[in-house]
Amino acid sequence: MDSYRKLLGLGIALFIILTAGCQPIQAPAASVSAAAAPDNNILLGIINAPTTPGGIVADLPTSINVLMNAPGTDDRYVSDPAAFGHQIPAGGRMEIEFGGSYVRNGVDNDAEFVPVDSNTTLILLDGNPQNAIAASAGSGPQHGNYTVEDDGDKLITVRPNGGSGDKGIEGERAQKVGIKTIHLTPTFGSPVGPPPFQNGPAGSEGTIAVRIYNADGDLLESGLATLEFPTSIGPQISPINIGLVTPMMFSPDVVTDFIEATNFQHVAPGTQLVNMTMGETFSTGQPYALRFLLLDAIENQPDPYSPMIGIPGVGVVVNEDDPATASLVQDANGDGVLDESDTVVGDVTISGPSAESQGRILAMPDWPLTVSGDGVEGPPGSFLNVAIEVGTESGVYATTVSLDGGNSATLYTVVD
Repeated sequence: MDSYRKLLGLGIALFIILTAGCQPIQAPAASVSAAAAPDNNILLGIINAPTTPGGIVADLPTSINVLMNAPGTDDRYVSDPAAFGHQIPAGGRMEIEFGGSYVRNGVDNDAEFVPVDSNTTLILLDGNPQNAIAASAGSGPQHGNYTVEDDGDKLITVRPNGGSGDKGIEGERAQKVGIKTIHLTPTFGSPVGPPPFQNGPAGSEGTIAVRIYNADGDLLESGLATLEFPTSIGPQISPINIGLVTPMMFSPDVVTDFIEATNFQHVAPGTQLVNMTMGETFSTGQPYALRFLLLDAIENQPDPYSPMIGIPGVGVVVNEDDPATASLVQDANGDGVLDESDTVVGDVTISGPSAESQGRILAMPDWPLTVSGDGVEGPPGSFLNVAIEVGTESGVYATTVSLDGGNSATLYTVVD
């Protein structure tokens, strides 16, 4: 284990550099162009979608999350349900316009044209993965009741079908948390694809503009984000809530819990977050261990669509001298036991409101290592659960998992 601790020290130093000012969902690969962005820019950036390892890579299918801010809130905490994002007034609209080198398939090339459609290729979210604000109407908190329109080129428009006043998108999530993420993806199903958009060539820039208008056509809010398309982004980790959220959430008859995410769980001092299994409802199983999705680099995938190859045989090895730090270790020889002969592939850290109350990462020796399909059959990536114990002080605890050669992801836990 001495080799783990030496590598962990290097990993923590790298983590401090990589995650300074990082976004709440994952470190974005996009910049917001100050020269072109409007005053009071409502966009934080464009990031790779959580369920794909190549959604922002040059010349590959576009699969992205467009991150919006929560006015008045520190950008690190934008996905906190207590921080309100954005709404579309009744009778108004939100425009999402692709520009720069983004390619519309079937328009800019000879590929198949795929329309952008609600709940299929474009989904609004409240800031946390799988916490959709669905286009369908219904009594559940997730039902937003809106329509997505596609102009057949680069402009997508979202129009509320109901609501009243400033809040045209219906449902408790939209009304109390607001829109914070715009998710655009290839059509999902089995198999997944094809995509409405394709990323531009390496080194070129794609842009996304978002504009919100009221019923009179007055511009209320706007934002612009710019992304330079890279050739590779390495292995990817993202927060994920698959397996913990209510199934069939887009069905009008389904009612979810208000929030179904391991991010921003509220707990008492000293609580251990170790449950990995959804209760009868999400809330009855809380608190949950923090859940992430691991994906191998896009270069190692059989094709750019889900299911994706994950990173199998990975577990968390806690630093005995400092339980606020741990290594992500992959079982290199396949013996099912993590030891000095295995490979460190990343690190985990937890920080709290003070040096005296950092919290700690919990060693769970009975937990299985991660598993993965082959990118054709089996699980879509590898689920990694991280067990933590928060400290005694009230405040926010941040748990960050970083992948060597890839990105990092942070989830927050609130002690009341």
